[in-house]
Amino acid sequence: MPPSLPRTEYTWTGDTAIACQQRGQHGPHLLFVPGLISHLEVANEWPTWAQFLDRLGSFTRLVTFDKRGQGLSDRIGIHPSPEERLDDIHAVVRMAGADHPYVLGFSEGGALAMLYAASFPDRVRGLILYGSMARFCAAPDYPYMWSHDAMLRSVKYWGTGGSLKSFAPSLEREPNGFTYWARLEREALSPGDYQRSLKANANIDVRAILPSIRVPTLVIHRATDAAVPVDNGRYLARHIPGAEYLELPSGEHLPIDGDAEPIIKAVARFVAADATALEPDRVLATVMFTDIVDSTARATRLGDRDWLALRARHDQVVARCMERYRGRRVHNTGDGILAVFDGPGRAISCARDLHRELSALDLAIRVALHTGEIELRGDEVGGIAVHIAARILALAGAGETMVSRVVTDLVVGALFDFVDRGQHALKGVDGSWQIYSLAGGG
Repeated sequence: MPPSLPRTEYTWTGDTAIACQQRGQHGPHLLFVPGLISHLEVANEWPTWAQFLDRLGSFTRLVTFDKRGQGLSDRIGIHPSPEERLDDIHAVVRMAGADHPYVLGFSEGGALAMLYAASFPDRVRGLILYGSMARFCAAPDYPYMWSHDAMLRSVKYWGTGGSLKSFAPSLEREPNGFTYWARLEREALSPGDYQRSLKANANIDVRAILPSIRVPTLVIHRATDAAVPVDNGRYLARHIPGAEYLELPSGEHLPIDGDAEPIIKAVARFVAADATALEPDRVLATVMFTDIVDSTARATRLGDRDWLALRARHDQVVARCMERYRGRRVHNTGDGILAVFDGPGRAISCARDLHRELSALDLAIRVALHTGEIELRGDEVGGIAVHIAARILALAGAGETMVSRVVTDLVVGALFDFVDRGQHALKGVDGSWQIYSLAGGG
């Protein structure tokens, strides 16, 4: 590899290797979260792309990586969950020594960048979204993207350069541009991996978390973007509190196509504004409530001494599960607990284990989960998300885990199945809420 190109390094998340590169030695760290098509070394062989990254690296310490399952990172056979990809970001940031980076999410990578910024605002100086979307596929209440069926039709052309007309039609005018793009498709993802990614990404929907993004945010979108129409950028800017919006009148989906200089200048100005990480008092989290079913009758039947002994064993199981899935028990709630997690997938897995392990003690529980913005009050938590989770618990029966629609939207790619339990009015909460139960009970 020519010496001018950055060296590819690997960092690890458990047994999974994540490929990353670094550019630049001055300025704040900038973490670039790629879209669906990513291969660090093939991309660097394209002079126009390498020049774009070099320009970003001229005023930042730029960190780029391939998400797990694509490019030079480990291929894992199944689509990763958002929490696994957040763990990958943590690993890349640690490897690069990137204390409080700015995060630039491009295209499909924008959803991951938004989730990271909302969940860990104390670790992010600012968020930049370019050519991104709140939902990957069109829905009746989100008409701004392409249908899932339309996207799946592109699988038959994958590896031939067929996506070039959507992403970067001007590349056809460059020498060997079409040949280069076809190779990038093949190296980034196999046809099977591409199809699995499209099917999993169809469920990406971060609309519910947009109001929870509290870091400084810049949204950039091109009015003529054919792959991700401009209404997606306008939607993000409207729904992220305080977001700055820059709409460029021309250009294509890739940030290098057309005139890239306005993008470079906008990013440079944004990171030069010296936004600093604040101690957050509100973060995105998954709230869990549990409750022991028929506890009063059980306590009466056992007597105080045996009931206290059984409760102690209950607490031991809860403590083990909290440690296993990185949950934090906030406090007991009489016959259950209030806990918070940094991701819904871990909370669901924890609920499953709690049901199984407590049933071995002949204890039936019910569980409720909701993901939303919580208020940090010392060791305690509060806010509407806590209130919503408490109301959902009232809908759960013995052995059930009930969750909000927000939870199901955020566990795309994870191995969970849900049963639609319909719309419900939650006491003290505006609107109607779509509620699901975890298939198979706990």
